[in-house]
Amino acid sequence: MSVLTDWFSLRSAPVPTTALEIASNRVAAAAVEVRGGRPTVSAHGIELLPEGALVPSLTSSNLKDRGAV
Repeated sequence: MSVLTDWFSLRSAPVPTTALEIASNRVAAAAVEVRGGRPTVSAHGIELLPEGALVPSLTSSNLKDRGAV
């Protein structure tokens, strides 16, 4: 496929209905609806995490405090 074909393919893909970000200091989420033919954020939230609840690691568990996350 060409870059142009890939671009049009991505533009015609359905809009995801949710987004989730998990970072070492927060969890953020958003809900998306299509309104008037355009994707619109309909709800969002951020929850801060206590230090050390989630840590970056390639060799061990990242989740240190399941209850907090």
